[in-house]
Amino acid sequence: MTKSMKLFYSPTSPYVRKVMIVIRELGLLDKVELIPQALNPTKTEGLDTVSQYNPLAKIPTLHVPGLGSLYGSQVINQYLFSLKPEKAAEFLPEGPRRFTVLTREALADGALDALVLIRYETFLRPENLRWDDWQAGQLAKVSRAFDELERIQSLSSEDAFDYGNIVALCALGYASFRFDHWNWRETRPSLSAWYDRTLATRESAASTVHS
Repeated sequence: MTKSMKLFYSPTSPYVRKVMIVIRELGLLDKVELIPQALNPTKTEGLDTVSQYNPLAKIPTLHVPGLGSLYGSQVINQYLFSLKPEKAAEFLPEGPRRFTVLTREALADGALDALVLIRYETFLRPENLRWDDWQAGQLAKVSRAFDELERIQSLSSEDAFDYGNIVALCALGYASFRFDHWNWRETRPSLSAWYDRTLATRESAASTVHS
């Protein structure tokens, strides 16, 4: 089968993981050509491929014939959901619950953004230019977001896997991948147990773990 879409990706990007989970959950993997792209936010060389499709030279970028290029995981996933509306309803329900799901998405995305900023600060910025108070402030955002996700999960009687949960899983997974010295699980037993159960029961989650 001809793969009609091109996804520029890296397996270490949590934003790409959000897209890959949705692709797998919707059964669209056979329609997407995966094009590896190693990016560095401080360098521009070697970006000729993705920059032809996205002037920001960022991943994920999805190129769709007849439509053009879509940038950013939120936009890409909304497009993917539009391809399979009946299946997408499992992840983005209609009615008031939709806004609960989208709020959880925003919460987890905010935590993910803060984690990526910390990663840039500690891995890319020269040590003599690093700002410890700024890092602490970003980590405090993540901690509060994870505490709220723990509160939500502790009140849940089921293992839901809506779109808010997908983004939360990606934030937790990235924290484990890049910041294993910060044990987010220690004070969040409900969230930790949900994360492990989801990896054990959802192929889309298990097959996209960062490595």
